Amino acid sequence: MSNKSDEITNSQGGIKEIREIIFGETITNLQKQINDLKNENVELKEKLATHEMNINDSANLISDLTSKLGESNIDVKELSEFVDSIKLDLEEKLKELKFSKIDKNQIGQAFIDWGTKVKSENNA
Repeated sequence: MSNKSDEITNSQGGIKEIREIIFGETITNLQKQINDLKNENVELKEKLATHEMNINDSANLISDLTSKLGESNIDVKELSEFVDSIKLDLEEKLKELKFSKIDKNQIGQAFIDWGTKVKSENNA
């Protein structure tokens, strides 16, 4: 009875060793890629937060300028065009950050692609 249990344990250990030999490097590479994506995602989130804070600061500045406009003789048309150009520039930068943001779907797709590749290699 003990011999069967030892055989099963040895067999499972052997399977783990074979799996490590076949897939070890691939799994290590995928884990590195996932960690790199996580780090990049964190960096992008930090950049996004910084840009959002800059946008809020700019909005406050625009609000202050608008309130001062009523008190001064600044050309309204020039100021309006300047404010519009600042808004467009900030919106474009925000869109760029949101577009380049890594999401969970991309990570999931990487696993699906990897699984398909491994399956095709095993069938070959």
